[in-house]
Amino acid sequence: MKSRIFLLLGIGIIILIVIVYISINEELNNNVSHRKATKMKQEVSNNKDKYITVGAIDCDYKTIKEALASKNEKRKIIYIMDKIHTEPGIEISKDITICGFGKENTIIQAADKLKLSEDRVFLINKKANVKLKGLTIRHGKITEIPRGGGGIKNLGKLSIEACEISLNKATYGVGINNKGYLNINRSVIAKNIGIKRPIKDALHGVDCGGSGGGLNVERGSEVVIRNSLIIDNKSVANGGGIHVNCEGKAKLINCTVARNKGGKQGGGISVRGDLELIHCTITENDSRVKLGCGVFVMGKIDMFATLIVNNKYSNFALGEGAGYYGKGILDKSEYNFIGDINNSNLKGVTYFISEDIKLYPLQDNGGSTKTYALDFNSSAVDVIPEDESFVTVDQRGVIRDKGPSDIGAYEVEKTISKRIKNFIRDINPLY
Repeated sequence: MKSRIFLLLGIGIIILIVIVYISINEELNNNVSHRKATKMKQEVSNNKDKYITVGAIDCDYKTIKEALASKNEKRKIIYIMDKIHTEPGIEISKDITICGFGKENTIIQAADKLKLSEDRVFLINKKANVKLKGLTIRHGKITEIPRGGGGIKNLGKLSIEACEISLNKATYGVGINNKGYLNINRSVIAKNIGIKRPIKDALHGVDCGGSGGGLNVERGSEVVIRNSLIIDNKSVANGGGIHVNCEGKAKLINCTVARNKGGKQGGGISVRGDLELIHCTITENDSRVKLGCGVFVMGKIDMFATLIVNNKYSNFALGEGAGYYGKGILDKSEYNFIGDINNSNLKGVTYFISEDIKLYPLQDNGGSTKTYALDFNSSAVDVIPEDESFVTVDQRGVIRDKGPSDIGAYEVEKTISKRIKNFIRDINPLY
């Protein structure tokens, strides 16, 4: 009897320790992020022969435009020293890297408030090779034709690392409108809102109609996104989160697409070109037309180990072949879960009711973006046979199991401590 009491007491102490850890973890992470940013700023200040500094006080230049315009400048890396740097209409026509000190610590905005904005933040021109790292890019707005790319319009080659593109407005490609090559890693595209073009333009077919709330992949362009979160974006037309145009290509690996809303089809993603989804989680998206609220395909899609569940009305839909774009095609497909779907004849897809998947709410589970954790007993756990998955980590950077691995962007850590955390989630709604 005593041994049982001591065992229960020990378990209780462990649970208490984990609860305390969870409660203070976010604050600790914020403090670590701030200290790291301070240390990095000091390092940059001590190495001005290597780095260009832009900011209001004691910097090489006051604005990014001034730094880019300097003909004698040989340094290729710009650091933004201001916490909040306001500068609209930054046009880049040469190879350059622009860095901040983390998306929480360095903000580049087109205006103090979105309603006051009159231009986008960045325009990347053809032949330019640009890297953006550790920044939040916000408050861009485009109202003049062409009305694409509120945050960023890319015509060249652009890499985005550990950034957030949020709170921008445009008619299409609201967060990012891509017409070149775009690589995104460990980043967030969030809360970008599409605005309708004037009725006069709509009647005369002037400008595009409003697809791609978070990201628009233009004809002939290519996008690769890894370990990223596309969330809470809204489009006027198709693709609340992402729209892939005819002859455009997009590949998503270890990504979460959630809570986006499309004005027409494809709340999460709409596809008229080519899309590849690998270890992605598509959930809680919505579309006004109620068709393919998670993913709507009128082009071609390949899927591997992807979870599409809990989207409003309809998780996944293929176009029926009407109109110019033809019938949607699911080509390569292995180890995919789609919840609550009536059409059960798609290859490489298993159909489950949503309750079997057991996704926890979006939260900070470690890594550079928030994720939806799988319960230890989820039907999506340990599905992919050993050596079948070629993706070695999940969205957070956690190493995937060498044995059977999980479907979606999140890999359950199959340890005793992880089981305790899952138990606490069940008994503590605030977890």
